[in-house]
Amino acid sequence: MKIIIVGMVNSIHLVRWVEHLFQYKKLEILIFPVFPAKVHPRLLKLVNSKGKKSNIKIAHLLPWNKVNFWLLKIINLLFKNFFFTYWLNFLIKKINPKYIHSHELSTSSILCLKARLSSKGTFPKWIVTNWGSDLYFFYKKKNFKENLKKVLQFSNFYSAECRRDYNIAKKIGIKANFLDCITNSGGISLQSVKRFNKKQLTSSRKIILIKGYHGLFGLALNSIKAIQKISHHLRDYTIVVYSADQVVIDYCNSISKKLDLKFKIYSHNINLTQKEMYRLFSKSKVYIGMSKSDGISTSLLESMAFGAFPIQSNTSCANEWILNNKTGYILPPQNIRLISKKILLAIKNDKKVDLAAKLNWKTIVKRADSNKIKKIIRGIYK
Repeated sequence: MKIIIVGMVNSIHLVRWVEHLFQYKKLEILIFPVFPAKVHPRLLKLVNSKGKKSNIKIAHLLPWNKVNFWLLKIINLLFKNFFFTYWLNFLIKKINPKYIHSHELSTSSILCLKARLSSKGTFPKWIVTNWGSDLYFFYKKKNFKENLKKVLQFSNFYSAECRRDYNIAKKIGIKANFLDCITNSGGISLQSVKRFNKKQLTSSRKIILIKGYHGLFGLALNSIKAIQKISHHLRDYTIVVYSADQVVIDYCNSISKKLDLKFKIYSHNINLTQKEMYRLFSKSKVYIGMSKSDGISTSLLESMAFGAFPIQSNTSCANEWILNNKTGYILPPQNIRLISKKILLAIKNDKKVDLAAKLNWKTIVKRADSNKIKKIIRGIYK
């Protein structure tokens, strides 16, 4: 069976999905780049796998990755999305895939919509996968609303990782069939967690881990300001901020000496490996992720898997995974005072965080086991 997957070739989220399809002999997969981008190293590894015949290819004009990137970039500047729409339709006609699968709504699915509307032949069955904030955030934007509505009406199948987004799609008037609600990140490798997780109670850990995004979606500064308010209680803790935007780095540097707080900051320009991230989660007592909008945060699932007590914004789908006030805290991201209060409660209530670690692990085993997710992902194309 031939499939075209349309998505961001530089995205780890797409990589994790495709990894579950690698060497699945029933599928021949062509990945179509929604815009010019340097291919993620893990995706290149799948395509160029040594000693194993890969069932995965990436659409290109030239076989050399770097030259292909710049050529596509120039063509995109000259012809905008017109060329990519034409190219996608050309490949559909040439390959005749059974399915076309667009990952993410605001770019990939809109490109597929343009191809669908301009297609002069038969268009393949179209699967749309909703990422993170796609529907929840972008449907509120006037310049996206009409196109997103058309995507949901012209596509054949729709998948999302939040029940929230299925409900929004119903209100919009979706005509596509719903697929299983699963995490798009591909789940959590239980074996990897067991390798990293030492038999150490969460309550004995001395790291507070913070997601450092601050911009279109992230609100990391609110997390830092909440820490700032209770700094005198955190003398024994190290505040680790990962994927930090520059504004977050500057703010942390400006307050660390004044408040005598120990910060360890990883810029978003530093690509921490999965092993390095797992090591951080396995040593953290509390994890904080504040955002204006999100789906099922992969970081939330990782915090649950490694026993870090999660404090997550109520603008995500955290309520579909954790029990507020029992296995984590779900808070309005703008309420800095409340975030401070809940951080303090978490670091002082050892019984709560240790019990939450046990309960969250059971949830991960039941719902986010990567082996189970792999079977579901492969089953979609049947």
